[in-house]
Amino acid sequence: ILLFLCLSKPVTVLAAETEEYSYEELLDKIKTKQKKYVKKTAATPWDQIYIYPSFALIQAYTKMASNVSPDFYHSGLQISLGMDLFSEHWYSETAFRNFGSSKTDTKELYLKELDFKIGHKNFLSEKVEYRISLGVSTRTIRLSDDAAGFYQESKNPALISGIGLLSSLPNSPLLLGLEFNYRSLLVANEFDKGSMGLNLIFMGYF
Repeated sequence: ILLFLCLSKPVTVLAAETEEYSYEELLDKIKTKQKKYVKKTAATPWDQIYIYPSFALIQAYTKMASNVSPDFYHSGLQISLGMDLFSEHWYSETAFRNFGSSKTDTKELYLKELDFKIGHKNFLSEKVEYRISLGVSTRTIRLSDDAAGFYQESKNPALISGIGLLSSLPNSPLLLGLEFNYRSLLVANEFDKGSMGLNLIFMGYF
């Protein structure tokens, strides 16, 4: 009897509903689902930072106390690393300058410097950029005269000011330019009276 009732019970078949989409509608649905899983990240100030190493050839004039030594005209090298300060117009730069030894008459001068500068830059034209900077420097200077048995050494902080022009090279991240800088001592010195110089700069911008 039970078997008979089971066999005689009507069987109901549920037909699945189907929807038809055009090709454009299907693409819209896929894009909508993708947007739910793709997380959009906003640009941060760190995305605006650029770092630029540079190399420079220096021609400098160092003024000495008149009763100690003649003034020095000498050449040197500079290696520096700069970074934008969360802006396309403001930057900081650290530089090491080494002049080695220079001789005038029987006097020999040894000079090296470590600089830190903050500057402002902007474009004068599409390819020419100006830079104005201000900072401090630690100067290590040594003056000697073996014939007279004279030797003096000093490590003094100095104030730096500079202005320069840079031009970008075609199809290259490199810039070429000139910078004039002036250094005045923050602490009085018996023989070092400051310096000024002109830098020929080769800079990479990344």
